[in-house]
Amino acid sequence: MTTATSVRDTFGLESAGREAWARRFFGTIDSMDSPGFAAFFTEGGSFKMGNAPAHVGRQAIEEFVRGFFAALQGLGHNITGLWEGPGTFFSEGIVTYVTQDGQQVSLPYLGIMEFDGDLIENYRAYVDPAPLIAALYPAQS
Repeated sequence: MTTATSVRDTFGLESAGREAWARRFFGTIDSMDSPGFAAFFTEGGSFKMGNAPAHVGRQAIEEFVRGFFAALQGLGHNITGLWEGPGTFFSEGIVTYVTQDGQQVSLPYLGIMEFDGDLIENYRAYVDPAPLIAALYPAQS
């Protein structure tokens, strides 16, 4: 389940439009909808998660997140901060992953998005994946 705080712009003013957008965006992630997630990006958009290489293009992004979601039973974002500036959006919070065997792994994250119009051109999700990898693949960690 996605929970969110209000969005502040660079002047400290609330931005209801971007808050509603953030709820849709993170709700799409939390529902593990890989085509829906990819649809938020420009055709040549880029998504980089943790220390993994960037995935460029809607199809590559969709394929990456489909594989990632397949390893999980579920996930949810608790958003503690949202900020926007011209063409940029920042999200901070805790993401909780649920593994196929029911383990919950909660990790802090920071997401930075750059836009081309209404679509994401570049999204960098900063999260340390090591605890999740250890839960997903215990024999290999």
